Amino acid sequence: MKITSIRKLLFNEKSFNPFSDNYNPEQIQLILKEYLKSEKEDTSQIKDKESDIDAVRIAVQTPVFNYYYKELYEYMKKTLSEPGINVINVIQYLIAIVNHDTKMIEMSINKMIQSTNQLRLEEMAMLKIDEKNFKSNAVNSYELQTDLLNLLLNYLKYFHKEDSRHDNAVPARIHEASSKMYRASNLLYVVKDAFDRMVWENGTIIEKNEELYLRYIEPDSQILLQLGMFRVQRNALAYSITIYQHLKENPIYLRFLSETRKGKNISNIRINSRGYIRYSVQNEGPNALLQSELVQGLAFIAAFYPHFTRKELEKLGKLTVDDLMVLHSELVHLTEKVKDCLPEVNDATDIKDYMVRIRKKDLMNYFIDTTTYTTTQIESYINLIQSDILQMERINLWKRPLVKDQDVFYLSIPSILSPNYLQLIDEWLEGAGFNLNERGFALETFIKNDLKSKLVSKGNFTIPSLSDFQISKKVSEEIDLIVSFDDFIFIAEIKNVKYPMEPRDVHNAIKRLSDGALQLKRKINFVQKHNDYFSEILNGVEGKPIYSAVICNYPHFTGMKLHDVPIIDFMALATYFGHGSITDLRSENIDAESQKVRELRLWNNRKEFADNFPNYLIKPTVVDDLKHKFKTKFHRITLETANPQMHLQVAEIIETN
Repeated sequence: MKITSIRKLLFNEKSFNPFSDNYNPEQIQLILKEYLKSEKEDTSQIKDKESDIDAVRIAVQTPVFNYYYKELYEYMKKTLSEPGINVINVIQYLIAIVNHDTKMIEMSINKMIQSTNQLRLEEMAMLKIDEKNFKSNAVNSYELQTDLLNLLLNYLKYFHKEDSRHDNAVPARIHEASSKMYRASNLLYVVKDAFDRMVWENGTIIEKNEELYLRYIEPDSQILLQLGMFRVQRNALAYSITIYQHLKENPIYLRFLSETRKGKNISNIRINSRGYIRYSVQNEGPNALLQSELVQGLAFIAAFYPHFTRKELEKLGKLTVDDLMVLHSELVHLTEKVKDCLPEVNDATDIKDYMVRIRKKDLMNYFIDTTTYTTTQIESYINLIQSDILQMERINLWKRPLVKDQDVFYLSIPSILSPNYLQLIDEWLEGAGFNLNERGFALETFIKNDLKSKLVSKGNFTIPSLSDFQISKKVSEEIDLIVSFDDFIFIAEIKNVKYPMEPRDVHNAIKRLSDGALQLKRKINFVQKHNDYFSEILNGVEGKPIYSAVICNYPHFTGMKLHDVPIIDFMALATYFGHGSITDLRSENIDAESQKVRELRLWNNRKEFADNFPNYLIKPTVVDDLKHKFKTKFHRITLETANPQMHLQVAEIIETN
């Protein structure tokens, strides 16, 4: 049998996955032996061989990673077989532990913010807190709680036995076991995430002095990914200020608020002795319509999904993404109130005090009390955000943050209060039946209309409304975007990708963009081959240089080149074609007026607009201006006593004093 790719086996074969019950090290050894033997006999495709040797190095080290998996898995298996301990009780305690830790993290963040006068928007996205002898990004600290819970829930559900639900529970033993699982999951998650990054993000593992170094073959791509995440936060923060002003003053936004919210807020909330939420609301009029939770959510829509705002989603009772965000902001607001009434963390607090839940009928009534949506529409929203622990589907609390057990929802506070809005929106659109291609069509229409309005003052230009260019019945090509000026032509392929939250998401997005780059090369050749046909449509082709790029909806891949084609996000492109400047803002908080602290011009006149454009596509200033803030370095990810030690290459923001 000819084995062509070890990396593909790492992608697809459970026997190569050290975090699976089906992991088979003996089979891996046999396959690697056969592969290396065949490679010695085949000297062709040297570059591909080198790339797959990097994957071989990963496969060789899988037993080391399997050790961490087995340690937690065997403990779970042994513990959950004890009388008086069942999966549901353990999950309850795990959620309580996560909520307890979140309260502690919040105390650290609040203490740091109170010691700071003013923050630039980019500094708000870079907040760091002290966590057990090292500094951690504040956003990442919240994220870790959800990541750990995701990992544990997906393992635990396979141990659930419904007939053990009503066994006599032993609270002290359950707390002890849950705490141990939670602590062990910290290390397992870090190790598993590092392994997944090496597999899916084109990495390798180098053994040096009996220590393992997990590094990327192209480390610069990691800087671009981190920079992209940074730009997501910064752009959303900037849009929050604009959205806040619109919601206060713009008649269209004011009407949207009054048509979707009832102007009622929570007046009282308590948690009873069994952890169930009890609340009451009161009418506070127009002042209650505007909530900061809603501002944040709408800012992400405005920044990254403007092509879906106000678009009715038929499968979800004609709710729009904006409507879903109204409902979600109410859930966030409720959870915020719940968190505020939890006890402060100290040595005397009981972990069970952080075990919070709400019955489905009570949650439904809460949405009915505070919004104008129908019962059917509310039900559609709840179905989108619930993770049923009794179902076999993989649980992802970033996409579905409500933990469901029968008719009860457990509140994982960090999963709700620190949402990844873009991953939520992607999940909502998926649930509404809009796949990536359909989202791409919507983005294409938006970009064309947006550019037409931005280019009015840039001289003569043509943007064909059609995308299907037919030379004859048998000869045609679909081209997403062509912009023809008097002095150059810009041709682009537009790709909508899912938010790259996990290593596999990064891989899938890059593959989709890579396919787009190859398609774009074919389409440029098509335009050049049928010069006469396009000359009439584009007001001339001869003598005009053709520039090209794949346009993406997220900024994580901006600055990359795939098949020698630059990748750029639509916001970076709009910045160039629009006002042509990058502006840094400073604001005391979301409802304060922002102040311009710096402006960087991309071009100053029409000639510079044309001359600077090709270089901007290859080295976008929005990326180049921030790149110096990031570096790659190795971090030890295993305990001091571990053998072998593991060091992961990461891209991070450079500390500045």
